[in-house]
Amino acid sequence: MTFDEKLRHISNIAWCIQDGASGYHTDNFKIDNLPTPQRAGTMTQQATYARITAERIMDELLEQNPHL
Repeated sequence: MTFDEKLRHISNIAWCIQDGASGYHTDNFKIDNLPTPQRAGTMTQQATYARITAERIMDELLEQNPHL
C-alpha cells in the first residue's frame, strides 16, 4: 500500500467514524465494528478524535497484514 493510499483510507475511515458507520469495506480489506463517534466537544475536537482513531486502526491493520 502506498502512502497516498494509506492517507486516503485513513480519511475515509475517519469520515465513517464521524458519520457513525458500523464498518469500512474496500476490495482489499474490511473493518467491522468501528468505534462510536465522539458527540461531545467542538466539531474540530470530534474530527480530531475520528482522525486519530482512524490512524490507530489503520496502523494496527497494517501491522497484522503487512502485505496490503
